[in-house]
Amino acid sequence: MAMFSQVYQIRKSKIQREKSYQKTIHRQTFLMNNGMAYKMIEQLTDQMMNLRPIEAINGESRTSDMNQILLEYNGELKDVTYNTPIAKNNNQSPPRLFQENSFSCDSPRISNSSFEKEFEKIKKKQAEELEEKKKKRKERQQELEDEIQKMKEETKKRFDMLWSCIIAKRRFQEEEEHWKVWIRGCRQNVTNLSKRCLEFVDEIEANHCGLRRVDKVDMRELQIETFELLSYVMGTYNTLQYDFEKLESLEQKNPDAINA
Repeated sequence: MAMFSQVYQIRKSKIQREKSYQKTIHRQTFLMNNGMAYKMIEQLTDQMMNLRPIEAINGESRTSDMNQILLEYNGELKDVTYNTPIAKNNNQSPPRLFQENSFSCDSPRISNSSFEKEFEKIKKKQAEELEEKKKKRKERQQELEDEIQKMKEETKKRFDMLWSCIIAKRRFQEEEEHWKVWIRGCRQNVTNLSKRCLEFVDEIEANHCGLRRVDKVDMRELQIETFELLSYVMGTYNTLQYDFEKLESLEQKNPDAINA
């Protein structure tokens, strides 16, 4: 059974090759004969195009020569067309085959209607593809421009934020220095008051025997020194009161500042 199948496949392949070879021979013969016919048609057409009208004696055109040439042209064209293998195999009559393969002087030698339709179809398709590519390119360009614009905006925001941080840091340093000076001033006032009190005690001990002997106390001088001490204490008190009032106002504006 396998051998029969192989023999059948070989014969089938051989028949197909013979048919293909015959088709190729017919096609080449047809093209060769048609080429001869087209060459003769071109020669006759060139002769017709080179003709010039001959004026008659009475002023009328002589058309007998033109008609004679046309008759010869049609006859030769029919003979050539009728002798082609494709006409003999299809049993077509010469007039019909001649009508299908003939050319007129007013129309093109080859009908371009189907070619033009196909060409227009291809042009339309290419135009649509080109338009689609342009549209996609424009969309990509717009996306790129949007991305660049977005990056510029983000960069500007980062720069503004960095600049704001630098300014805030600078202001913080300035304010920090200011409050350092303020705190040192408050501490200095308290320190000066403490020193003044110690000096007052030393003066009392040195000049008035520590107030242990009233007979040796100079009441007038003691009174002056006491007033000086009181004046210094009041000045320090007023300064500290002003500073703490300012600190209280800042605490009201920024309630989290002290806790932080």
